[in-house]
Amino acid sequence: MEALQKLVEDIDKRLKAIEYIIKGIQLPTSWRFELPVVMKQLRFPAIDVAADGDFLVVPTCAGIPTGTPKTAGAMVWDRTNFKLYCWTGSAWKKVVLS
Repeated sequence: MEALQKLVEDIDKRLKAIEYIIKGIQLPTSWRFELPVVMKQLRFPAIDVAADGDFLVVPTCAGIPTGTPKTAGAMVWDRTNFKLYCWTGSAWKKVVLS
């Protein structure tokens, strides 16, 4: 029964994370887990060019990321240096936006 309760809690947490992502709410830092299957199926509708909401929000950090994500394709926005970093599976690659 305890294993079932943990499974239910994990599913609830993942669903809440998807809701946060869709609403653009920053996930708590303690919520570091993978959503590979769910995220591959998650699609965002087209929005109007004058839209003021409903944007996909990439997680942020204050500086160059140093962690090692478990999945290639992870992204983070360095809000200090204004760079987008993508994890290739073995290294962070940056994109300078202007």
